[in-house]
Amino acid sequence: MQQARDATSGVVVARRLRCADTHWTRLFGLLGTKDLPSGDGLWLKRSRQVHMIGMRYPIDIAFLDDRLQILRTISALPPGTISPRVAGATSVLELPAGTLAETGLKEGARVEIEGDVERPRGHTGALATALSNVALAALYVFFASAHFEFARRTGQWRTAMPIVVLEAMLVFVALTRRRSLGTSARATDWAIGVVGAFLPLLLRPGEGPGPLA
Repeated sequence: MQQARDATSGVVVARRLRCADTHWTRLFGLLGTKDLPSGDGLWLKRSRQVHMIGMRYPIDIAFLDDRLQILRTISALPPGTISPRVAGATSVLELPAGTLAETGLKEGARVEIEGDVERPRGHTGALATALSNVALAALYVFFASAHFEFARRTGQWRTAMPIVVLEAMLVFVALTRRRSLGTSARATDWAIGVVGAFLPLLLRPGEGPGPLA
């Protein structure tokens, strides 16, 4: 179990700190919980803004940079609101309302986080991953069936079947893809992923006889 403390005063601000370091755990955060017990906290990595949509209770917020220095704090952020986007922040501490005042944690202080990582419990992230995998597989099934039907109708099997085989492989990959342990925030990584995933969908067999016909 991780815990967070004020590096200067040594005061512990969260004795039971859980880590949200994937897209889905950051997105859902504390949603579905009735309260955040005293001494608990959630550390959202790769985040500079939080939302309180669907929350039932207010929380204290501390925005940290990559050295875990506090750039900004918000006390008792109410449900249904969205925090400002804090430039330079790379992670966020979510704490029970009143923790900042009780511990004296202020902007400019540095936080120390130690201990073993514990991630939020629940199956929300796994369910979301499974649903996205099925949706992606269904998309590739649609294109594979369309290309197969084209080959059956025109007889251009040697032209269309490599595309069908490729799309069938992508269906298998989508259905067996495991839940990611981390999500890149770099735009180039997302661009490569999107192009690599959807570029094959632009391949279309021609109507006329090709060089392999």
